[in-house]
Amino acid sequence: MENINWVVWSAGAGGKGGPQRTKAVDEIAAKRYIDAAAEAPSVDTFLMVSASGARRAPASWWDENNVKAYHNGWERIGVYFEAKTVADEHLYEVGRKRGIRDICLRPGGLSDDPGTGLVSLGRCKFTGGVTREDVADVAVRLLESDVVGGLWIDMIGGNKRVEEEVARVVRDKVTSRE
Repeated sequence: MENINWVVWSAGAGGKGGPQRTKAVDEIAAKRYIDAAAEAPSVDTFLMVSASGARRAPASWWDENNVKAYHNGWERIGVYFEAKTVADEHLYEVGRKRGIRDICLRPGGLSDDPGTGLVSLGRCKFTGGVTREDVADVAVRLLESDVVGGLWIDMIGGNKRVEEEVARVVRDKVTSRE
């Protein structure tokens, strides 16, 4: 990690290989990469692409259907959500201790469909998917912005243009971390 400023972690076990592989990739490897980035002299920003279900409890702004979907998700893929949550929490702690700008982008269910350029960012509902292309667009725009560290930003497909939503999140320092 020489002569680079930004690190993006968007790796995952993809549900293949069972709980051990999920923990190895989505938690242990992610944490090691965070630590290595924080030690690199030129790295000043680490953006984690996580998951909307990577949280210890349902969000306070979710309705009953979103809370139910969250609990169903934890029942189905709890090992994945737990691994992502632990890695996200580690990134937040490292950001506070070592002063790197830490951004945690938590998209809903990912699709390989073409990007729409329309999203909802910040404190979103749990249910809803988003294209990988739109996630990448948001990630780049966040990296290029002057967003502060310590923000956890939920993301699903929506009806606002990517550039408008990123500008709002940056301007208002919107976080979905509770």
